[in-house]
Amino acid sequence: MADQAAGGKPAAVEIPQWSSSNYNVLPPTAQAPFLFTYLSSLERRLTRISSNALTNGQAQLINDLWGVLREATPSRPVRAALGRCFVMIFRKCGAKGLFETFNVLVKEISGIPGGKLAGKDVKAKQAMIYVLGEITLAHGSQIFSLLPSSHQAYNRILKSSSASHVLKLAVLHALSKYYAVAGKDIDDSAAKETLKHIKAILAEKSYAAQVAALNVLEIIAREQSPASAADFDTIKSLSLKGMESRIKAVREAGSLCFASLLKGVWDGGESETGSEGRESTSTKAPGSKRTGSMPVDGEDGAPPATSKKFRAASGPQRYALPLQTMLLQISILYGKSSSLPALRTGLIRAYAALLQGLGNDVVQESYAIIAHNLLCEIAPVTNGNPLWTRKHVRLLLSGVIAKRMLGETAQVNAIKFLLEQYIAKEEQKTDAALCSALEALQVLIAALGSAITMQSDTLRTTLLNVITRSKSREVQVSAAWCIRCLVNETPVQISPVMTFCINIISRDLSALNTPAQADPKRRAIACAEVLAGVCLIAKAKPLYVNLDVMSRVLSLATTVLKKTGDYVLGVSCAQQRIAWILIGGLMSLGHGFAKTHLSQLLLLWKNSLPKPLTKDFWRTQSNNEVMLQLEAREATLSSLLCFLKYNKRLLTLDVSRRIIAMLGNALVFVNGVPSAKKDKDDLAWAERVKWAQMTRRRILQCHLQMSESNHMEVVQSELLTLSLSLFADSEAGAGTVSSAPGVSGESLWGLTDNYACGVTSLIKGMSIVDFPFEGESDGEMMHFTKRISVEDTIEQMLDEPIVGAVEHDPTILYTLERLRDGIAPQPISAATAVVDSAIELFAVTFPSQPAKVQESILEQLATVMTSPRLQKDPQMKLAVQCNAVMALLGVFKVFMTNTQTKTGLNAERVVKIAQEIIQAGVTSTDDYLRNAATQALGRLINVCGNQYMAPILNSLIDQIVSNQDSHARAGSSVALSSLYKYVGGMAGSLYLKTIAGILTSLSNDPHPTVHFWALDALTVLIESAGLSYSAQIPSALEQVTKLYTADSHDSESASIATANIAINLPTTQTLVRCTDAIINVIGPDMAMPSKNRELIMDLIASFSAEGDEGVATEAVYCTQNLSLFIPQILYARPFINRLRRNMLSPDKATRSAAVSGVHHLVRRDAATAFHYAGEGFELCLWYVLDASVGSEGVKNIIRSWLQQTAAANPVYWSNLCQRILTMPLAKANVHAAPTASQGPDLGDEEVASMAQASDRPGDNGVDHGSGELMRWQTRCFALECLLDVINLSVKEASIVHEGAEASPMKLVGKVAELIRMAFTASTAAVFELRLTGLHILRAVVKVFSKVPDPDFPEYLLLEQYQAQIASALTPAFAADSYPELAASAFNICAEFVASGIAKDAERMGRILKLLGSGLEGCSHKANANVMGELKNLSGNAMLMLKLSVLTAWAELQIASQEQEFLLDVVKPHVPELVGLWLETLKDYARLRFEPEGSGSMASPSSTNRDVLLSFYQEAWLRLVDAIASLIDQDSEFVFAALDNRRSSVHGHERMKSTGDINYRAEPAAFFFVLFGICFEALATSANGESSTRTLDILLALQKILRPSVCGQAIYKDVIFAETTDLFDRLVLLEGGNVQSAIVHIACDLAKNHPFTRSLENNEGRAHSEGLSDEIDQLFELERIVTLALVQQIPSLHDKNDVPLRRGAYTADAVQRATATLAAFVDMAETFPSIIKGDLYDTIFHIFGQIMMDQDAQATLAPQSLAILKIFCRNVVVAVDCGLNGEGLLSTIVRGALTHMVDLMNKASAQEGYLATPSAKNMFLATTLISSALGHLVPSNDGFIAKFSYTLETSLGSQSDEVAAVALQCIRSLILSSKRSIVGQQATLRLLPHLITFISSPSSKVVDEVSLAEDACDVLVEFVKVIPPEKAIPAMTIVIATFTTYATNPAVNNVEDTAERLLRLARLNADAFKTVVANLPAAQKTALEMILKGGREEGTVVKSEASQPTISLKMDFGGFSG
Repeated sequence: MADQAAGGKPAAVEIPQWSSSNYNVLPPTAQAPFLFTYLSSLERRLTRISSNALTNGQAQLINDLWGVLREATPSRPVRAALGRCFVMIFRKCGAKGLFETFNVLVKEISGIPGGKLAGKDVKAKQAMIYVLGEITLAHGSQIFSLLPSSHQAYNRILKSSSASHVLKLAVLHALSKYYAVAGKDIDDSAAKETLKHIKAILAEKSYAAQVAALNVLEIIAREQSPASAADFDTIKSLSLKGMESRIKAVREAGSLCFASLLKGVWDGGESETGSEGRESTSTKAPGSKRTGSMPVDGEDGAPPATSKKFRAASGPQRYALPLQTMLLQISILYGKSSSLPALRTGLIRAYAALLQGLGNDVVQESYAIIAHNLLCEIAPVTNGNPLWTRKHVRLLLSGVIAKRMLGETAQVNAIKFLLEQYIAKEEQKTDAALCSALEALQVLIAALGSAITMQSDTLRTTLLNVITRSKSREVQVSAAWCIRCLVNETPVQISPVMTFCINIISRDLSALNTPAQADPKRRAIACAEVLAGVCLIAKAKPLYVNLDVMSRVLSLATTVLKKTGDYVLGVSCAQQRIAWILIGGLMSLGHGFAKTHLSQLLLLWKNSLPKPLTKDFWRTQSNNEVMLQLEAREATLSSLLCFLKYNKRLLTLDVSRRIIAMLGNALVFVNGVPSAKKDKDDLAWAERVKWAQMTRRRILQCHLQMSESNHMEVVQSELLTLSLSLFADSEAGAGTVSSAPGVSGESLWGLTDNYACGVTSLIKGMSIVDFPFEGESDGEMMHFTKRISVEDTIEQMLDEPIVGAVEHDPTILYTLERLRDGIAPQPISAATAVVDSAIELFAVTFPSQPAKVQESILEQLATVMTSPRLQKDPQMKLAVQCNAVMALLGVFKVFMTNTQTKTGLNAERVVKIAQEIIQAGVTSTDDYLRNAATQALGRLINVCGNQYMAPILNSLIDQIVSNQDSHARAGSSVALSSLYKYVGGMAGSLYLKTIAGILTSLSNDPHPTVHFWALDALTVLIESAGLSYSAQIPSALEQVTKLYTADSHDSESASIATANIAINLPTTQTLVRCTDAIINVIGPDMAMPSKNRELIMDLIASFSAEGDEGVATEAVYCTQNLSLFIPQILYARPFINRLRRNMLSPDKATRSAAVSGVHHLVRRDAATAFHYAGEGFELCLWYVLDASVGSEGVKNIIRSWLQQTAAANPVYWSNLCQRILTMPLAKANVHAAPTASQGPDLGDEEVASMAQASDRPGDNGVDHGSGELMRWQTRCFALECLLDVINLSVKEASIVHEGAEASPMKLVGKVAELIRMAFTASTAAVFELRLTGLHILRAVVKVFSKVPDPDFPEYLLLEQYQAQIASALTPAFAADSYPELAASAFNICAEFVASGIAKDAERMGRILKLLGSGLEGCSHKANANVMGELKNLSGNAMLMLKLSVLTAWAELQIASQEQEFLLDVVKPHVPELVGLWLETLKDYARLRFEPEGSGSMASPSSTNRDVLLSFYQEAWLRLVDAIASLIDQDSEFVFAALDNRRSSVHGHERMKSTGDINYRAEPAAFFFVLFGICFEALATSANGESSTRTLDILLALQKILRPSVCGQAIYKDVIFAETTDLFDRLVLLEGGNVQSAIVHIACDLAKNHPFTRSLENNEGRAHSEGLSDEIDQLFELERIVTLALVQQIPSLHDKNDVPLRRGAYTADAVQRATATLAAFVDMAETFPSIIKGDLYDTIFHIFGQIMMDQDAQATLAPQSLAILKIFCRNVVVAVDCGLNGEGLLSTIVRGALTHMVDLMNKASAQEGYLATPSAKNMFLATTLISSALGHLVPSNDGFIAKFSYTLETSLGSQSDEVAAVALQCIRSLILSSKRSIVGQQATLRLLPHLITFISSPSSKVVDEVSLAEDACDVLVEFVKVIPPEKAIPAMTIVIATFTTYATNPAVNNVEDTAERLLRLARLNADAFKTVVANLPAAQKTALEMILKGGREEGTVVKSEASQPTISLKMDFGGFSG
């Protein structure tokens, strides 16, 4: 970086030199790219060079730049680069050369003699003017005295009649920079002269010049307010002239100019306050009160726009107006009848800009004035389309003011103002004003959310009064939407609203037939709609609804419908409409409700939609009667539509047929309505036609809802014809809308009659609305040229002739479940809705038709489009074309999304007709139609097949070549890319080069329309082709650079005609998108330095410096994409600054790009990102979140930051969250530049250049000048972050402690603050804050309950905060609380009591009392809808609270197993609790298992079933666990309750813990309830239950399946079979812990099986001789264990199977496998003798496989030896019981031993396998079996010889450990020789080898003990076990061996040998004497020396039985005698 380079070691950067010769030799097309590359390289180096080095070469560098200016022809990007270079030079070198350069530039552009370019080169002058403007803007304060000379030069050019428009445009841009620097020091005469030039330019034809002139005028108006009314009127007239333009850019510039003018003449609020004069106001300091969100306007470093200081500079002599008069300037112009839509659009944009300029404070303080102006002056305007005006007012009041500029307090005040001054006084206000006020109120309610609770009662009362008193339909519907929003945010209002509406409806229904002063019909209908909408909300808020209210509504509706025939037609029609609205609202309750009443509903619908009547019927019907019948049918169809929307599951074949018949009857009725001659004055006729259209709309919508049904085939052909006639006949809706015509010659999209010749509303500008059947958007809806902001929405209204309104379709109230941003939808009129529905119906029915039908339909459509009538009316023709193309586009989308269509679009004639229709749209002059047609053409190829690709492609190419019309060529180019996009793959690759060549050629076309759309198509092509485009990337990149620097693609250098076309086409933005696509194709190769990379970096740097917002936004996305391959560019300071500035942009695309960029940066490395972002960035994020409430993008940034840093630094996050909760809302500058550190050393001059491109200085301060806190949504998110911090800290602590539960010690010091924050939140007024506060409190109690106080370790930390915790919980049980809060508080109480913070019940205080009071509320004697102070609870809420209380007590009971002090707490309540728990589980089982609609469930309850189940499913497991814990304690109360009887023990609990099992034949009364619940939960566990929950259920089930509870019920065939099948599935699907639990259950079931018990009691001796049916169940249980064993031990798999797991066994895996193996061994003992043999054989095989498993040798195999030992004991017992009949067990044991030896031999044959672990385990296992069961093996068995030989060879193994194990095995065999034949025979074989081993000892040492020494000990053991009669021979051999061993010089271990000899003497003294006496003399002498040597060493021998020591005689002569 430059700053780093200036720090002492200047960077050695080579500055490129300008060479005019190199430039001149280039062809003209290459000169501009050369200049761009040269200047980009120069700029890149200037950013890295030090100031000192640059100063030394400044003169040469400036000369080079002058050479470029004089000798080259700079294009726009080159001019921009030149300007940046000049500015950077003077910024680093100071004022040196600045004055000279400025003067020379002025001379050159002025044509003053001496100037080298005087009147010579326009392009050079243009460049110089631009550079002069840049120098003025950047360094104007340093050369302020020279600025007038530049102004004179500018005026001289503007005066010149010979000056080209190019120079004038450049001068206007420079003038704007001049006035921006001059500010309020503008000279009046100079300003007036400029105004004259602006006036002249506005009369010219150049739109770009008009925009530039208006920009200059805006700066003048902003910086210097007019001095008189005449000056004001002059600027005003010029601004209005701009706003009248049909060009968006001109209109926008005029709007901003007018807004700046009005802001400049504002008197600062003097006239509003009246307390201060003009002079005092002008010098008054700005107020410090701040109640809104962050400012989103203003310049960096400038004072806030809300300050009144701006009046001080202008002085009292200036012209000033009060705010009210200012606003009247706009509203009066808006209301003029002569004002065209363009002017009104400009005025509304000016209004929005004025409000933004005044600032949040002023808008909040003056909300009443602003709202009055909008509601009373603008809203009532009826000229044109009134809906247009309503939308304008709605956008200003809601989109600009309510969402952007009002804080919480201001929003509350705004609600009060609207209620008191407008809504409560509805009789004094116009309907338009009321509608607008209600729409604003709705947005305010949604924005405040739960914070509106305090005003909810007033709102409800006022709105209901409006509903009942208003006579305006639109006002009533708008009020109904407000009520729906209110009850959605404050559900406590649901019940009062429903009760009020029901009462009003009941009263008005009875008054319909009696004369009344009011209109009961209108009022009752409105209340019915409110009630229906509330029913939809009630479905989502079940805790606040009483089911009896729903029943009352249904009863009311059905009763009314049954009595409609008793009244006259008018009354009957009204009754039907009211009733059907109510039923439609109830349909949202779902199929559970509708199914119960389906038969009744079908009958009612059939009666309301009878069969069609004869033609004579219409002759007798008056117009009013027809209209009333249409109204009744429309209401009936509306309810039917609701049924179809929410209850598609009920559409059986019979139901579908009946509904189709009803719809057919209704359609015949509508079509039979006679059409009278149109009479514009006949309002009745228009009303009848309107109802006919509404009815037809409902019929089509019902058919669409049934389109997915398979029962629609019979009517599809008729529907296809019907839909075609509706959307292709533009006269279908004539007369139903306002007859206000459009301007003659006006485009279709500019019509204001809200019908626009019947064009579809699916086309919204360049965007295409997705069809409902598409579901999620596929990315085509939003075109990149469309911006999303309030201002752009206002502009887009000019091209959207269809404006919606809430009154067009009130059924949306109870059919639309979710609102976008809290804004009610604006449904289109019925006439347009018929067209849209017809198009959609055509799309979904056409694909299923045969080819002949398809061809016929398309021919009809083509015929209509070529009819003479359409040719005479271009607007109507365009409308039909749009409808046809959209219909075909929908057809193709259905084909692509639904692969089950019966026929494909493969008939050649069908494809040809469709192609002709679409290609007519491709070549259309209308951009919107052309966009839809190109999409349809691409999808056509995808649907009909690749064989049509070549013909269509050739036709498009021919069109491009032969048709010179720019629109046709543009449409064809886009169609080419669309073809490739939807074909792609190998089929598309054949044409890729051709398409790319054509699009590249078209992009060179100088016509803006052609090259813009060609570039857009090229971008789509590159994105679609991907890597297939790699070969053409260099040429594509060269093309982008050439076009970017070409004058032909620059609107500033083009001719006026070309520039006027280009002004609406963002060509540069398309070039950025094309560059982004190129980056995607290059991919990782971007990381390597190359020419392509350098060029791309230069382009992105230049794009980022563009002033256009769209270009800058795309450049951000481009930078993010590039950062995937060059990450360091993200951490460039200028890039981060740009993101910070854009995060609060009013444009959604810009804001989203900035937020996405920051998220990308933080997600990669949060610490680095915040380091380089600078100080205050973290607070900026929170301010941005507060300004854009609910922005998930900003929340994701904070979450990523938290996830990366919270665990390491939780204290910081705790402090930050606390700061957010308590910090006042500040006017933060999100544009602040980072000051904490310089940007990183990017290591790449290309990256540095791009980073420097848009660097802007900014203010870094934060003004904490407000007392209002952030919005509650922001604070709630901060609390959620705090909760995440606690959880992450716990997780981190667990990792540190290796998985054990641990408390985060870093947060111990913040416990007080955590509790304080939780307390503050839990006592707030907002529901969400209170609930989140309780969650934090619970987390604190759970995490820190075991932490001791640091100061007093003998006490727990939370003990001192018990009072605060209790205080935080108390408000949750207050009368104004919510059920959710009380439920959460109960859980916290249980957590606190169970934690042991206070172990004395008396010290638990209020917390325990809260639990006790909750338990009292659950008792049977308690009031059904009261829980403590909470009253009037609904049944759902009461159930939830009851379950919360019972769950809390269940937690205490479960915890009492470990916390003994809880026994005293729970024990007094156990009798009551057990009954409540069991009763609750019984209710749950009944609800869960009984079928829907059964007799025990009331009809509303079936609707509520899912809600109730959700409550039970969260609680039942804890209740079962609690009961199971009591079963563990063998509690008398629980067994009494389980048996459904009273306990015999009164007053005291009897606990007994005998070891005996209480067997019973019959199960407990509640067993099947408990078992069924657990079984069902396990059966559905694979559908989403976690393994942890499954394990908990199994542990509870294990206790339930004890014999004392289940008896023998579990062993019934059906139950047992289902249970074992379930266990099988769980074993196969779940993990090891679940498998272990199932194994434990299976083992218990086997041990407790009746058959097993009969064997134990000797009652089933007969069974031991044969098999019975019961044995099958034991086999099933054993099979389950076998499955688990196979899962846990992979070596047990068949060779052809792939093991589930490979690798070493973990400790947990070993523990589970050994437990399962032990269970398998135990279960084998439950079988009869006839089965045991086979099981024993299997077990031996399992152990053999384990010993073979190489992965198990170090872990599982050693652990399994203990189980093998137990198994051998079991076999011995079985032998003792006579199981070895016919030698069965002998054969099994012999086979097992032989198999084991074979395994050892096989393993030893494999080199290196029989190493230490495997040899040890095999030896030990074989020895274990041989020792225990060797008596079953014959003495001549070959196994003995093999095993002996293996031990012999292993004793001499190279591995010391193997030899040691072999020696131990020999020892064991010798010791077992008394009882084991194998031991005896092995001893005989091994003894010689053992003696040889001792006689020739080796150096083998294990654990510091010689193996020879161990072998000697083995010989001693051998003598010990030898029979007495063989003692002498054995002892002779042993003594001789010891003597030889001790006298061996290599051993020399006399002491140990002497000890062994003495041990031999003690074993058998007589034999020892005999042997010694008979020894040869030499041996005797040696023996004597050994014994003497041992004595001399001081050996003291002790007997093995601790007998007294003895002294041996050293004279052995006596033995010889």
